[in-house]
Amino acid sequence: MTKSILTEEQKAYLLRIAPNRFNKEITLLINNKFKTNFTENQIKHYKKHNKIKSFNDDKLKEIKSIQVAKYRKVLPIGSETVWSDGFIWIKVKADPAKWRLKHHVIWEEFHKREIPQNYVVIFLDGNKRNFDIKVIFCSK
Repeated sequence: MTKSILTEEQKAYLLRIAPNRFNKEITLLINNKFKTNFTENQIKHYKKHNKIKSFNDDKLKEIKSIQVAKYRKVLPIGSETVWSDGFIWIKVKADPAKWRLKHHVIWEEFHKREIPQNYVVIFLDGNKRNFDIKVIFCSK
């Protein structure tokens, strides 16, 4: 069994103060009350491990997701962006916004046809940023 970094009293206090507070503020409050020297990172990981939610865990993810969606919607056709999957996407249609993988667009433009159904387009060198047509390969 792993030893907890917080005592039961500290954990109870954390549970009481966590809602609507950022990790930095939670860390300061705990350290001031219990005369401890926890880092913000320790508190963050403790909360994650013990499934304790606070403002920045859910709300910031939601806010960021909305901001990214709005940002991508207003970008002009032809804009490029890197999504969380690490691939570069190109905006190909405005309303509703439609994005396509850049290497798919390049393959289709070079070969002057759509990617066949049930086929995948890959980078032969594994580099998601190398758009040389020699390394973009379509396969079943």
